[in-house]
Amino acid sequence: MKKRILVAGCSHYLREYITNGLYYISNEYYLRMLYKKYEVYNLSKKNLSSSEALLLIKAFLKVDSFDACVISLGEGDYALNKTKEEFKRNLMEIVSICNSYGVKIILQDPLDAKALKTYSEVLEEVRGYFHLDIMNYHNALLQE
Repeated sequence: MKKRILVAGCSHYLREYITNGLYYISNEYYLRMLYKKYEVYNLSKKNLSSSEALLLIKAFLKVDSFDACVISLGEGDYALNKTKEEFKRNLMEIVSICNSYGVKIILQDPLDAKALKTYSEVLEEVRGYFHLDIMNYHNALLQE
């Protein structure tokens, strides 16, 4: 049986998307490999906010067990003008909940780190608070 993982990210984690009325499946190599190796529950959507991710992750963890959770948020909070404090509070709660369920956490920076500098700083604070390593899912999950 494959290990189960949750993915909560923004547009760069979309497996399926629609552009100009046409339906596409991402050809991103690492994302494809993730789906081959694991049973992936991808909660990602364009502009997924940390508050939405919190609700979704809570609901999924109550229903089933998961081995890991890839979290890459910030893009949605930025687009929705969420405050740094709200983002931090939601992220802290997401990590706490995952910890309480024994779920390995891969906390990634958003891709556009320059525009999302404020949110990247929050991620560093949360990593420090929970003693999380800086890693990406390429290394953390695909090379296990």
